[in-house]
Amino acid sequence: MKRFALHLALAFAIAAIAALAQTATPKPATPAPVTPDPKIVEKSQPLEAVLDRALTAYNESDAAAFVAGFSQSATPPATAEIFQTIYEGIYKADLGNYVSRKLNWNETTPDADRGLLVCDAKFEKAPKVKVSANFTRENGALKLVQLRFEKSDTK
Repeated sequence: MKRFALHLALAFAIAAIAALAQTATPKPATPAPVTPDPKIVEKSQPLEAVLDRALTAYNESDAAAFVAGFSQSATPPATAEIFQTIYEGIYKADLGNYVSRKLNWNETTPDADRGLLVCDAKFEKAPKVKVSANFTRENGALKLVQLRFEKSDTK
């Protein structure tokens, strides 16, 4: 009888541990914030200036200024119609105006000729938006190839 009670107690202990293991799902590790090298920060500044001009044009609904920041090689080509359809008709309707941003150094590659900036941004209607901007150098000037806004799930 003692042996049966010992086996029963052991079975309950194993079942309890298994139940805890299934319900206690660990949260994914958040990458530690990166403190960028000052040289990398310096390399990102020209890219940030181009992005700032595009975001200002976006907020002001200035299609001409917005399109002027894009490369001729952008696909689809940056036009006033694309600005109205995508940036005004979709992004602005859903997100509102751009408010602020912080560079995500884990994903940013500030190359002088083909850079990528990734920002954690805030918009009027969306507190968490991932802004990604790809750049190329065209006739000596930095130009946008792609500018994307992705609303993050805030749940």
